[in-house]
Amino acid sequence: MVKLPANLYQFNGTQIVAKIPDKRGYYYYQSLIKKIIKLAKKEQIQLSAGTSFGMPTTRIYLTARKSGYTPRFLRISVGWESEAEMIQIARIIKKVLYSDKY
Repeated sequence: MVKLPANLYQFNGTQIVAKIPDKRGYYYYQSLIKKIIKLAKKEQIQLSAGTSFGMPTTRIYLTARKSGYTPRFLRISVGWESEAEMIQIARIIKKVLYSDKY
């Protein structure tokens, strides 16, 4: 096993899957993403929509969009944000998912 010095690598993120129990259509999920992005921007938290892998910013996007055998779900690809920033992003997602206002 080769052990690299700590300054030669860094954690580059992971992915979180958010399954929405309600089986709604494509536009419902896209509206959720837009609302999450809008609220994050309002709270000055950087969050992007899309699947651009390798970027340091956390992204949220709809997967299994055209699949006939698996339900749609939201995937959150975590960037380089701190734990505190990720908690803020999780709070925003929860607020949108469980609020009639958004």
